[in-house]
Amino acid sequence: SLVCNLGRASGGHTARVHDVCFDAEGSTLYTAGEDKLVVQWNVASGEPLRSWRPDKDGVRRLALSPDGDTVFTAAITVKLWGCTTLECVRRLRGHGDHVQCMALSPGGRFLLTA
Repeated sequence: SLVCNLGRASGGHTARVHDVCFDAEGSTLYTAGEDKLVVQWNVASGEPLRSWRPDKDGVRRLALSPDGDTVFTAAITVKLWGCTTLECVRRLRGHGDHVQCMALSPGGRFLLTA
């Protein structure tokens, strides 16, 4: 299964995975690892599609907008990434330490962090 192979798949993580989130269709999975990578996976094939390092401090939490257009990553700073371009479109500062939990409201209007 994909979950069992996250750390072993070529192009995947080289360290423990901190968080995961699926897109609305369940066809794409995003993972955040201790190796400071976020990896986008094809669920059907179990293969990584692409990866990037969104934050020098590493990413602890992930969320995906309901429309699948934005990935939210949380370290000490929360960043919003365009899924197509992987460009950071917004930074939300205010935490003094790593974000421990993050939740996006069902409609995508509110993002809560702690």
